[in-house]
Formats: sequence, structure tokens, C-alpha cells
Amino acid sequence: MKEEGVVDKGDTGQESVKPSFTTRQLTVADAHAVETCYDSQPRLMLALKPDDEPPYSQVFSELLASGCVAFGAHDETTDDLRAFCVVWKWPGWPIGTLVLFVNKPDGKPFNPEGTGLAAAVDAALDHLFEIGVPTVYFIRSASKKWTNAKVTRRFGKFGASLAAPVEYIKAGTLSQHDGINACVLGGRPPRVDSVLVCVTRAADGDF
Repeated sequence: MKEEGVVDKGDTGQESVKPSFTTRQLTVADAHAVETCYDSQPRLMLALKPDDEPPYSQVFSELLASGCVAFGAHDETTDDLRAFCVVWKWPGWPIGTLVLFVNKPDGKPFNPEGTGLAAAVDAALDHLFEIGVPTVYFIRSASKKWTNAKVTRRFGKFGASLAAPVEYIKAGTLSQHDGINACVLGGRPPRVDSVLVCVTRAADGDF
């Protein structure tokens, strides 16, 4: 899938051409490129990553083996992996988990369209929608730096979906819902104060 470059005047009023991205499903063969992308960001959910975490190529391979699916956005010109998104469908339920989405920094403020992050997340959501999964859960930092309006701004299908906060989870604690602990948190408490978000695809028409 190709995400075409477009002309955008942005906040400054000056025209600039956004890069073009090609999106595709990732495999274990992409683990090293995914690790490079992951390692380019020193923080996760606004917190510094722990020094003792395993190489992300290993984590990524384990995620795919467990049934997760990942999509990446590659620079149309260089084929460099600029962003990726990992999702997982709950067994027996039309619900998914947005496990992780990451982009390489581009030296600018949060810019999902320009970094390829919007393209990667859209590809992952399209996959879930196509297999009958219209609802996705994920957690993000509860910091005011990442309000819903900021996170979803210029964020493609993700930004156009319906989002609602379900639960606020304090750092070091689990959800009050067993299903969330198992299917979203993987039994691991978040390291920072977090908000559990439910995202549902907006209906195309009346029903």
C-alpha cells in the first residue's frame, strides 16, 4: 500500500511536501529494522526505557510468534522503515489490542503524517477492520502532554475513530478488569500513570 506525498502548508503557511510511504505487513525478517526504529526513541510512554530490557528484535519476534501482526511504513525513496505498529486480536472476541506504535524521530514536534506513523497505524487498523475487529484497546501515558486531541491530531483513520477513556491506571498497578490485564497489559503493570483507551471505528453510514 502506498501513501502518497502531498503538499501541506502546515502551521507556518509555507508549502512543504510530505514524504511518501509504502506500508506492508512485517515479518520476523524485519526484526532488525524494527529494533533500529524502536531504539531510535529513548522514551516509551514519556518514560526512559529501562536499561535491562531485552533487544526489541527478540521481543518483536516473540510477539509475532504469539499471534500479533505488525505493519510498517517505509520511506518510498530509501525503503527505510520509518514507523511500525503492532496489533493483536483477542481470541474469540471482535476486539484487538494496539500493542505498540513507534516512529523514528524527524526533529519536529509530534507529526504522525510526516513520520509515517499515521500510515503504519492505519494499515494495522485496516487489517483489524477487514477481519471483523472494529474495537481496539491500548494504554498511553496519562500526562497532559498527551491528551486525546494531541495524540489523534492529523492521525488518519486512527484520528477519525471514536475514542473514549475507560480507566485510569496508576503506575505499578494493574487494571480492575481481568481481561484488560491479560489482553492489554500482558500481566505487567504500567511504569507510568496511564489511561486505558477504547477506539472504535466510526460507522460508514446508518445501520
